[in-house]
Amino acid sequence: MSSATDPTAITPSAMLVELISMANSLVQRTYELASDAVATTLQALGLLEPLAQSAEIDLEAFHAEVQQYQEELSETRSELDAANVQLTFTAAALEQKELVARDLQEKLKAKSGISYEQLRSETAKVARREHKLEVAAAVAASTKVKLKVAAETRAFFETLMQEDPPAEQRFLRLLIENQLASLRNKSGRCFWHVEVLDWCTDVYRRNPGAYAHMAKGGFLHLPHADTCRQRAARTQVHSGDCPELYETLRTRVARLVSEFNTFKHSRAGPASGGHAALGPPAWQPAVWW
Repeated sequence: MSSATDPTAITPSAMLVELISMANSLVQRTYELASDAVATTLQALGLLEPLAQSAEIDLEAFHAEVQQYQEELSETRSELDAANVQLTFTAAALEQKELVARDLQEKLKAKSGISYEQLRSETAKVARREHKLEVAAAVAASTKVKLKVAAETRAFFETLMQEDPPAEQRFLRLLIENQLASLRNKSGRCFWHVEVLDWCTDVYRRNPGAYAHMAKGGFLHLPHADTCRQRAARTQVHSGDCPELYETLRTRVARLVSEFNTFKHSRAGPASGGHAALGPPAWQPAVWW
């Protein structure tokens, strides 16, 4: 006990023996751990063997699939190379066609410049010809209308200016002359004929409302109502003689004398020698007064 606790009392041989015993214990422990590890590894290998077999099968399938993909890739590369070659030939042909098209376009542009000028000149000629034809047609139509209007106007004025118009329209020409004069004058004024003024004054004297309606009806331009009012207010002094009355008296007196002579001869008999008998006359003259 005292030798174990006191380090100075341990001899080298004891120390060596103790170290050897410790080393043996360590080796034994290591061997045990190694045995456990080997056993564990073997057990793990036994568990991993099926997985390895299945992984090997999957790996073979994967290699087969990869090989198939490589073959497809090689085929695709071959097709791509062929397509590149064909694309190269197509690009060369396209460049050639572009050169030909550019040449044709330049030639067409040179020709179209000349043809465009010719076409423009011909179009201008056709336009001028059509304009001349339209002008000629318009002139012909206008001339035709003018001739027709002239003929109608001539017939109208021949009818209007006849020397012996009907009695109901003996002053129509004067009224139309005043209407034309008022149309030609911008102010609408004109020098009215006396016959037209007398007619308007008579109408106004009989019914001023009717005259106003007639003047504003839009058919005739008539003298102003004040003019008619002033003319109607004037008094015309005459001698009182009436030629028409005197002519009527002469006619009736002549007829009375003729009737009296006829009656006198009818009353005369053969015994009296053609003289009428005395006595009051049995006839009465016609009443003319």
